[in-house]
Amino acid sequence: MKRTFVAINLGQATKDKLKFLSYSFRGLQMPIKWVHPEMMQITVKYIGDIEDDKLKDIEKAVKKAVKGLKSFSITLHDGIYFPNEENPRVLGISVEDCPEIEDITSKVRESLDAAGFEGDAKPFSAHVTIGRVQSVLKPAHLERVTRLVFRGETEVKSIDVMTSTLTPRGPRYKLEARISLDK
Repeated sequence: MKRTFVAINLGQATKDKLKFLSYSFRGLQMPIKWVHPEMMQITVKYIGDIEDDKLKDIEKAVKKAVKGLKSFSITLHDGIYFPNEENPRVLGISVEDCPEIEDITSKVRESLDAAGFEGDAKPFSAHVTIGRVQSVLKPAHLERVTRLVFRGETEVKSIDVMTSTLTPRGPRYKLEARISLDK
């Protein structure tokens, strides 16, 4: 069984900017587990535990969903907090409104649902998770993280089927299939 999800992986320049941003907070002794920059991505759909032999079916459903869709750019900007800014458990960077990302996400989710891979039914919120809060933040730390400022662009050229293995040092992601978008 493999924990499986479909994602938009970020370009290296954007990952580098996010790395710089997250490293700027690391010395502040906040109770936050920071996501390694190479693992930062936009989750299109979390599917859950899947048998290895079903990965090709997931790939096929994603290919069907994105057939004929063109690559596009997204803009990442500023902080987003889940469940809310007053008591954040997840820190992220939001994605500026983008009809293309909404369209591709809707099509991928519908195709996966139709193929029997319903997974997570949470509504889609386009963001990149950069950290998870481990305990209550001190007021000064809360103020600092909720004033998070970021701006970056990345080209979306593919949709990726990913798996995750949990280790004592955190999850490790593996690219299982890359489905390219048309140029």
